[in-house]
Amino acid sequence: MGTYTSFASVILQVLASFSWLHVTIILETKAVSPFYKELALQLMESSRQSSKAFRLESYSLDAATDQTFVSALRFAQKRSRVLLLVTTGKTAARILKLAARDGFTNGEYVFVNIQPSQQVDYGTIDDFRNDLNDTVSACPQLYRKLYASI
Repeated sequence: MGTYTSFASVILQVLASFSWLHVTIILETKAVSPFYKELALQLMESSRQSSKAFRLESYSLDAATDQTFVSALRFAQKRSRVLLLVTTGKTAARILKLAARDGFTNGEYVFVNIQPSQQVDYGTIDDFRNDLNDTVSACPQLYRKLYASI
């Protein structure tokens, strides 16, 4: 696994390449691994040192509830159109499902989830695959867009 500085550098380069300078970080603070919290701190620090005019704001998820996730989405909606999900795969999938339910799939928003590796503690692609056959919610549409862009 790379250093937090190198992870942050790559993420900021990707954001800058798309001119995504206003970004909301949704941070899972109670994940098993300290990776997410440390990465978020480094992203904030690196963005301040960058020559680009990044404006990163952070929302900490202190509880893994739908109400907390919806609050995070509402917070982000008022600040940016790019949401950086610094969360486990399972949490990111839950947030994406709620985002689809609440109308965030109209093409105005970008969701980026950061995973250092595919392990149970962080998340695997299977965390996102389960909803592909869901015909009730708008989530399959979101996932199809996601997979089409990979």
